[in-house]
Amino acid sequence: MPNLEHDERTVFVETCRHKDVFGNLFLTNKRLIFEHESGIFTKRVYVTLDLSLEGVSSVSIEGRLGKKLVVNAKKGFVSNFPVSLDFTVKDPVQWQSRIKSTSEARIESIGAQKRKERIQVVLDFGALKEYMARGGLLLQTMKCPECGGPIKMPDAGNQTRCEHCGNTILAQDIFDRIRSLI
Repeated sequence: MPNLEHDERTVFVETCRHKDVFGNLFLTNKRLIFEHESGIFTKRVYVTLDLSLEGVSSVSIEGRLGKKLVVNAKKGFVSNFPVSLDFTVKDPVQWQSRIKSTSEARIESIGAQKRKERIQVVLDFGALKEYMARGGLLLQTMKCPECGGPIKMPDAGNQTRCEHCGNTILAQDIFDRIRSLI
């Protein structure tokens, strides 16, 4: 059984063959994992494949008599080029269906998380200071993006003015700049 993340669960498991090795193919809600045992005196478990579902480009069935499940991985997820992996499973159609539906659900979940993270909240400098303090950052002064002059970080409000050039600086702009640096 592979090590799963705290919010990861097994969807489907089967003992199958990959190339000339027998092992277990696991489909979780996040990954496709193939592991097998090897060793003469001491058996060890080896993970041959650990592919995140967002790295699956397509799933197909190939072969005339001995049908195989073929999983195509996107470039960069298994190696520096696209990879095709074949597995001899009992019911390739069932695996194909489950991998496709689980992959779609995973991609939708990632998209929902990204949309959730994009929700804009009007920040004030007090909230910005609190956010940075939780991350271990203390910002007392900052540079004006217009003239580069020093500006004392205000304790409240969602905007401030540069004393040197009069430029208006928004707390959201400072927040975005800090996030891009981290």
